[in-house]
Amino acid sequence: MKSSASRPSALPALALYSMLLACVFGLVVLGGGLYSRLADSQTRNGELRAEVSYLYGRVRAADSAGGVAIGQGPEGPSLVLTDPAAPEYATRIYLYQGSLVEEYAEADSPLQPDQALAIAASDTFQPVLEGNLLTVETSQGRLQVALRALQGG
Repeated sequence: MKSSASRPSALPALALYSMLLACVFGLVVLGGGLYSRLADSQTRNGELRAEVSYLYGRVRAADSAGGVAIGQGPEGPSLVLTDPAAPEYATRIYLYQGSLVEEYAEADSPLQPDQALAIAASDTFQPVLEGNLLTVETSQGRLQVALRALQGG
């Protein structure tokens, strides 16, 4: 009969296997956390670009002589974009109750913020028009647009 002392022990192999399994599990957890942070960053970046791109598109659509102006909203300045095809109507973008809202109505009608469409959550909206340069600051970022219509093109 063989003695148990001469037979190799399974304990070192089991310890090595357990350590390898723990390393793989740790890498999976680390990779999952990294992926989650990366996905959150991409979502925030996409939201920022969506708001700025939306504002840029709206300004470019109204880029005509007298098509872009600054007005007064309920909580500060508003951006007034006159429709070149129908100058009696205007799109007014302004801050209302923590949201950037948009309202399309007759140009001389009073603001109706309760019926305005929310564009994005924001606590800052500051449009400034200096010559042909429109600068819009929101809590999501800053947009600068050189208006072509005021340059003659």
